[in-house]
Amino acid sequence: MNDITFQITIDGQMTALAQVHDWEFADALRACKRLHLDPGERTLKEMRAFLLETKLDLGTPRIRKLLRWQVGATDVLSSLMALLSFGGRKICSVDILCNRGTAKGFADWFIGLNTDDRKSILLNGEPQHYVLGPTSQGYQEVIETTGGAPLPSHFYIHYGDTSKLKTPPDPAFPVEIPGVAYSPLGIAVAGVRHMLRDEGPGFRCRPLAELPTLTPDSLISQNRWHLATEFTNWITAWIEETDPPQN
Repeated sequence: MNDITFQITIDGQMTALAQVHDWEFADALRACKRLHLDPGERTLKEMRAFLLETKLDLGTPRIRKLLRWQVGATDVLSSLMALLSFGGRKICSVDILCNRGTAKGFADWFIGLNTDDRKSILLNGEPQHYVLGPTSQGYQEVIETTGGAPLPSHFYIHYGDTSKLKTPPDPAFPVEIPGVAYSPLGIAVAGVRHMLRDEGPGFRCRPLAELPTLTPDSLISQNRWHLATEFTNWITAWIEETDPPQN
């Protein structure tokens, strides 16, 4: 297998994968604090395994209970921010070029993760993913702390729904993963239009999130690191699992 390499651009700056890993480790420490865990002396790889095992052992109902007061506050706050933004959105995106695989191959694999027996891969994408899996209606339930946010958010992503998105499709990226995020109150609080295309021997992935206009710029900036973390981890997991050939 050829080594996996990434060219990552965050806020217009080329960023080494090691920098993304440093941010991820710091966020893992924040996740340990939120879950009342002792992080001990662990490497990043050990921390990922420790957090995933803990989340799976706790299970979704206990995690919901553990975070219920924090999530309850953000249910109201996120819905209020969306309403007061009057549909306006700020865009948060990063750019990731990988030397392996194809745009469609990764997109198909990613959509296929929204099942109970595959949700561990989604959870392991970022330390502050607490609940990430399917609902009985086929949506994706998410409880996570987005980059820089003081409290975790709770929402449901309707993949394939583009009705509330502000970002138009980009013909330069023929493969996309769009969706609208709704709060438990039923209000559209965010959206995603992750864009992909084959490029060189591999593919380019441009994860993009739309957040309410009232979202602080500091949170937008930190959320770019969240996106870079989860997508480099997910792309790595896909390549290690499927060993796709180079283009």
